[in-house]
Amino acid sequence: MTLKLATTLDGRIATRTGESQWITGAESRLSVHGLRAQHDGVLVGIGTALADDPQLTVRGLALPGNSQPHRIILDTHLRLPPHAQVFEPDSGSVFVLCGLEAAASERRRVLEQSGAVILSCQLDADGHVEIESALAQLAAQRLTSIFVEGGGSVASAFLRARLVDRLEWFRAPLIIGGDGLAAVSSLGVDQLLDGIRFKRMGVRNSGADIWETYELEA
Repeated sequence: MTLKLATTLDGRIATRTGESQWITGAESRLSVHGLRAQHDGVLVGIGTALADDPQLTVRGLALPGNSQPHRIILDTHLRLPPHAQVFEPDSGSVFVLCGLEAAASERRRVLEQSGAVILSCQLDADGHVEIESALAQLAAQRLTSIFVEGGGSVASAFLRARLVDRLEWFRAPLIIGGDGLAAVSSLGVDQLLDGIRFKRMGVRNSGADIWETYELEA
């Protein structure tokens, strides 16, 4: 599982008002498209889907057979609008993972008419789609290589579950302060020993940004 972060130097993904486009530069965004192309699916949470209305497609690069990665939305209550850009035609399947109650609602029919494949999952103690349940559903669809793009709650859920094998971090030379939106939300770490430690595998310039690659330490 790969987690991508695109942040300021102080680890923020949006200002306090929610503005996020664009923190990183054009070179970094093109590199992200290349990373998307290497995975079966691109995943975001419903917060990112509603705030940014992303396409989650590979653009600016040639793809063999024009085969796009699948789009995946974690959407506990099926709040995704039926006109969202992820439903653009000829761009791969859209998998929406929700709770069991939402899967039995009228919203399911509305999103299925837009082209969504609805997958019902168990919920965690906080009432969100349980990550392990979501991945089991995706594996049943033969999606095993997932590129996680956000937001902060989704990033922390994958990190807490120790399911992030690789971290691709793009950092812009910009500071916006502690009232900005953090790239990773609470992990419940009380001692440094309990933190999730990665090994840096590479660092390079990406236009004005820095692109760092990390792998989870054994």
